[in-house]
Amino acid sequence: MHGQIQFAAKPHQSAVLNDKTRHRCVVMHRRAGKTVVAVFALIEALLTCPLPHPRVAFISPFLKQSKKLAWDYLANTVAQAPHVFDISKGELTVSCRLNGGKAQLLGADNIDAIRGIYLDFVVVDEMADVDPNLWDSVLVYCLADRQGRALISGTPRGRMNKLYEMFQLGRSGDVQWSSHLYTVDDTDMIDAGELDRLRNQVEAGHLNRALFQQEMYCDWTSSLIGAVYGDEITRLTREKRYAPINYDATLPVFTAWDLGFADASAVLHLQRRGNQMCVIHYEEFNFTSLPDILAKLKAHPWAGNYSEHYGPHDLNVTEYGSGNSRWQIADRLGFTFEVVPNWSIEDGIESVRALMPHMWINDAPQSGGDRLVDILSNYRMEFDSDHRTFKVRPLHDWTSHGADALRMLAVAFDPNRLTVATVGRKSRRSERAQMQWRF
Repeated sequence: MHGQIQFAAKPHQSAVLNDKTRHRCVVMHRRAGKTVVAVFALIEALLTCPLPHPRVAFISPFLKQSKKLAWDYLANTVAQAPHVFDISKGELTVSCRLNGGKAQLLGADNIDAIRGIYLDFVVVDEMADVDPNLWDSVLVYCLADRQGRALISGTPRGRMNKLYEMFQLGRSGDVQWSSHLYTVDDTDMIDAGELDRLRNQVEAGHLNRALFQQEMYCDWTSSLIGAVYGDEITRLTREKRYAPINYDATLPVFTAWDLGFADASAVLHLQRRGNQMCVIHYEEFNFTSLPDILAKLKAHPWAGNYSEHYGPHDLNVTEYGSGNSRWQIADRLGFTFEVVPNWSIEDGIESVRALMPHMWINDAPQSGGDRLVDILSNYRMEFDSDHRTFKVRPLHDWTSHGADALRMLAVAFDPNRLTVATVGRKSRRSERAQMQWRF
């Protein structure tokens, strides 16, 4: 096949496109052209894959984001060869007549819809905002049988996320991974005068310095903007409370839950050791019924040591099929829940913040602690682009379930929960700022 596309790559773009390492992690400043690189890498993989019926995909945190970022680039480029490509805007796919290949735009907001397909090449954009399970439990296996390749890209959002982990793989000597990082000083994509104006706004206090460093200089140390528990997780790791924690058979184990079905159900397993609240295990279940979840909990080594189980108010909701509430179903199976008061999310977050200085999280393999730390690091307030400010409630995404389970725990152990009315309550954030946690 021979052809030409009128695209003159910049030096940093050429370096990425010419890198033949199996997996590439590319970190660039904003407006550096990483989406263009991703689209041309996608087309190249579609045309040159030696296997029959190649499949390639572009994935962003949300499907609408994939469409907004990449569709016009992809569709306009392949439209230059109408005798080779068929374009379906409705399905967000491009098909190649020469080899039966197909390129598709997907969203990480529904990773179960991606599970089970095969891929010869995949681009994941804004990996720091994507559920880490997309790579760990889905894409690794989509690429396995045909030894597919990956291009992971994004701009830093702190260190507690999959983008940073993958970038470090390329720096670790792993022969299957390479890493590229380009700050605004490494490219000529931003006019020098404009960059000076931005710097002046930062110095004058009109622009957030940490955000400028993150977006333009790919600074990994800047906290995730809008992170709910950013300071608490930084302190937890600095104080080495994210560490190996062994199950103590002499102490009871209790659980805290967030219940879902299509959304994940999240379960924290904890032990109290003096004034320490130790998370010994964390797990999530997708599309799993409550009886099946409880059966899996009974298989844990500490199953005979369970004490209290704390869950949200919707445990009392009656299921249409059985006519029983989930509380009744669990009770018959030997798990008696205590329903946590339905406090506002804002008050629950303040309870978590008060509890966090006493928390330890198990970092042992298979404990789920790494997943929980990822969740709490990336749990953030939703940004209102119309009003240019953060909303009062967190973004509902893959981080919500584990964060909500922790909120159930914090409210359950809040020293004021039995003495403060739970209906029509005013926010107690100023009160809680002065409160010393008590067990």
